[in-house]
Amino acid sequence: FVEATAEDLPFDDNSFDAVCSLFSFRDWYDKRAGLSEVLRVLKPGGIIVIVDPAKINRLHGVLGWLWMRIWVGTYARLVYSKSDHPWRWLTRTYSSFGTTRDYVRMLEEVGFTDVRAKVVFPGMATIWQGASP
Repeated sequence: FVEATAEDLPFDDNSFDAVCSLFSFRDWYDKRAGLSEVLRVLKPGGIIVIVDPAKINRLHGVLGWLWMRIWVGTYARLVYSKSDHPWRWLTRTYSSFGTTRDYVRMLEEVGFTDVRAKVVFPGMATIWQGASP
């Protein structure tokens, strides 16, 4: 097990065939730097897959924030007796998370090819995928 941040991966160049981030991309401190590091450690033709909450557009983001703030927040308070429950942070990180298109563009700008995104019905998550050139 290796503990590191996405922005400073302790691996040699061209080390991996694939990198997957499952519901953690929104927590990366510097997403662009992290994606550059992933590109560095991927072998040519390697794949990145990111799955995180969807924000189709800004309106969808507002509705998603309300959903998390009201429904998820209320449910979490019922399940967790502490005021500092883990779901509280999901609402905070989601509110500063970009849209699906923002990260398609960022993946392309960093240098990934064949970038695509799929919003999973009913708009709860996005799956981004790209390849190392």
